[in-house]
Amino acid sequence: SGKVYHGEFGNPKTHFIRIMFKWLLAIFIAVFILGVAMPKLAGWLRLGRLPGDVSLRWRGQVYQFPLASTVLLSLLLGVLLRFLKI
Repeated sequence: SGKVYHGEFGNPKTHFIRIMFKWLLAIFIAVFILGVAMPKLAGWLRLGRLPGDVSLRWRGQVYQFPLASTVLLSLLLGVLLRFLKI
């Protein structure tokens, strides 16, 4: 009668949209949690004030380039993900 079988997940387009929505929601929640936790983490880990973090003042504006903090956070995340085996 003209029905097309799309497998166990239904329509592939709908399945893709559901997966993308779940990832978008997960990223939104992670960014929100990091945004709330970052001030406390920054004070505790001294993020932005490590040797290697560059802060420039130019025309009344302060521009910060947290190079060492970025490397530190990357290493911590790498160790955590390796520990969790993700």
